[in-house]
Amino acid sequence: MSRLPAVRLERLLCAPRLGLYGGSFDPAHLGHRAVARAARRAARLDAVVFVPAARSPHKAAAARFDDRQRLELLRLLLEREPQTGVWGIELERPAPSYTVETLESLARLRGAGAPRPFLILGEDQLAGLSRWKAPERLWALAEPLIVQRHSGAEFERALAAAAAEQPGLGPRLLAGAVRLDRPHPASATAIRAALARGAAPATLAAVLSAAQRRRLASWASGAGSAGEPGLPG
Repeated sequence: MSRLPAVRLERLLCAPRLGLYGGSFDPAHLGHRAVARAARRAARLDAVVFVPAARSPHKAAAARFDDRQRLELLRLLLEREPQTGVWGIELERPAPSYTVETLESLARLRGAGAPRPFLILGEDQLAGLSRWKAPERLWALAEPLIVQRHSGAEFERALAAAAAEQPGLGPRLLAGAVRLDRPHPASATAIRAALARGAAPATLAAVLSAAQRRRLASWASGAGSAGEPGLPG
């Protein structure tokens, strides 16, 4: 599903310093790419692999883009990014998606003795972290890398609250904090709202790549190939 040759994807997944970035990516946008770049710099990652969720069990709202659209827009966002890939494993499993199951699959692929990968998160994901499936097992398989998405004050509050809620994990959360001077302002919620209001994809240059905007325009006009999905309503 990633459109990467299987050998290349496996090579990325077996990189010594790997960052795994999961989420709905509904749709993927320049903010997601900025997070991946910041994580790569901060942790000196050899590769970053995005893992789109089939249906996040931690988000109540239904997805607006279908799996095919989300994958396509994510691929377009990353098409010029080095050492970056998309792993469709969670779209191949029955929903809902659980990160611990993905990490277990990754551990089997990487083999015994491989370094633990980094799990890239935004601070907006910290509030429900203790309710994720099998948290002790999850954090035995990965190191947290928390990248700032919003203001510095919001980031510090979320980080402190998560560390206090999970004392055993707290020091690792704090050690994995990645603070940014200027977090990217893109928001998937705002993008969906703009499209629902009828905004032309061309007006979203600040939050979507040129290739993504062209694809959205193609879907909106019905100019894609036979069977192409339209924009979500």
